[in-house]
Amino acid sequence: MGKRPLYKSADIEALPKSAHAGLWYDKFCLAWIDLSRTAAELDKGAWIDRVLGRRGHRGELKSQCERLRKMIESLNGRCVDLQTVGPFVTGLGLDHPVENGFLWHHTLGVPYLPGSSVKGMVRAWARHWKREDKAVWRAVLGTERHVGDVVFFDALPREPVELVRDVMTLHYGEYYQGGKPPGDWIDPNPIPFLAVGKGATFRFAVAPRRPSAAGKIHCNTACRWLAEALEWIGAGAKTAVGYGRFGAARPAPPRALAKGEAVEATLYRDDRGRWCGRTEDGQSGTIFGPSPDDAIVDGIRTLYVRVPPRNLQFQWVAGGSGPATGRRSPGRGRRRSHRH
Repeated sequence: MGKRPLYKSADIEALPKSAHAGLWYDKFCLAWIDLSRTAAELDKGAWIDRVLGRRGHRGELKSQCERLRKMIESLNGRCVDLQTVGPFVTGLGLDHPVENGFLWHHTLGVPYLPGSSVKGMVRAWARHWKREDKAVWRAVLGTERHVGDVVFFDALPREPVELVRDVMTLHYGEYYQGGKPPGDWIDPNPIPFLAVGKGATFRFAVAPRRPSAAGKIHCNTACRWLAEALEWIGAGAKTAVGYGRFGAARPAPPRALAKGEAVEATLYRDDRGRWCGRTEDGQSGTIFGPSPDDAIVDGIRTLYVRVPPRNLQFQWVAGGSGPATGRRSPGRGRRRSHRH
């Protein structure tokens, strides 16, 4: 390869499945392939089309959102999951060869909303739209001289998001750029840009700056303002024309469980006194075979799927690991002779 830059020597015609979509989109733009082309000659739509579809690793996003939830709970804060009800654009004003930028998370490779932007939106809603009491919004959000009681975190998608191609059309470009009079003889200039499609669920999070009763109350107030602001004024770019609106997140359909799969579930007894497990997405089933001890039922335990998905049954194994069949692990006792 010698000393040639990577974007001049690497094959970048297609986005690799394991690549960071944001890094690839920003750094490997087709403008670098032929430096003789101007920005106007670049096929912007073709470059945008290369990152369309589902983006983000499901496992990484789930892990990141779960870590965020645990951290917020430890700080006595709150997480709020909200869903886009239309297109959502973030980072439109960033520099990019296709004229309109896009904000990608540095490690996850998905669009996100910085905590500073979330706080600015909530501040505008509380101060200028709702005209809340000055003492209240200053205590919650702070001023130029004093920090507020609530800390806002980056809003992250809970699952891979659907990226779509949208377009804005400049009708009188020569009038705005060259000072010529506007008229019907001026050709419109459609400009494509990247957007997040409808139905993407994002996790918003706030936490008190200091552990106190007032801080917890202010977090509740901030979450209420946040939900109202996202519903009425929206987040990101182009909110004046309806982009960036959010609503209550719809629960995802339960994931099909496979036999032998290890899942995390909460242990409990049903009304008949039987031990059962309930997964995070609400799927419940009885526990077959050995039963857990009453002293260890607090919190979440690892269970193994025995019969999916109708008449769901789990197996519990002491120590949190073991086979996912009806047999007990070697050295853990005899197998029960009766069937459930």
